[in-house]
Amino acid sequence: MLRSAANKVMWVGRATVFLVGLAVILALIFGVASMALGANGDFFKVGRSNVASAVSTLTKRGAGPALSLRVGRGAPLAVNSDSRVSNLNADKLDGKDSGAYLPGDLPSATTVRGSFYLMNHASASGQYFGEGLSFGYRLPSAPVGHYIKKGQVVPAGCFGNADNPEAQPGHLCLFERASSNVSSTARGVDSLSRSGGGVYMNSAGAGHTYVIGTWAVTAP
Repeated sequence: MLRSAANKVMWVGRATVFLVGLAVILALIFGVASMALGANGDFFKVGRSNVASAVSTLTKRGAGPALSLRVGRGAPLAVNSDSRVSNLNADKLDGKDSGAYLPGDLPSATTVRGSFYLMNHASASGQYFGEGLSFGYRLPSAPVGHYIKKGQVVPAGCFGNADNPEAQPGHLCLFERASSNVSSTARGVDSLSRSGGGVYMNSAGAGHTYVIGTWAVTAP
């Protein structure tokens, strides 16, 4: 009888140890899983993936930044979306300050483009008409100007066409799209400076006179 009672006690003890051990193992398994997958309301875990189904907000009181990211090399932040972020302000674009993209000095090898439309009514042939051309920026030096009449071979320093005007560094290229009642030789660009120049034409006879086209200039 005593041996039977002792066996029962040992069995109960072993069962209790087994159940306690099983409970600890399950707690560890499901606890770790909940820490990895159910981060809502949990602490942020550094060096591990944090998954949440709600928005996480960091509110910092007082002066100074709310978040500081420091890395040994590479980008300090990575995202998987190209959506625009409201109120996100960047100081530089492609390593350039905003002043490089405002009217002022045009950065080297940068191209700006525009269009021109010179129109008038001539009372006779040989009348001269001109109009100013502004780059909107200031180049390091005055460019070399080229006026390409419709159908003319594109000269060195220029490439493209009236639909897609292009210029080599240090050159201004005007591509004529259409013209009417204009002298076959007297049309072009002159008085070039770092900021612009002038487009001119001579009438071939009395009547409506015009030239229209596009231009491109590239800073040396």
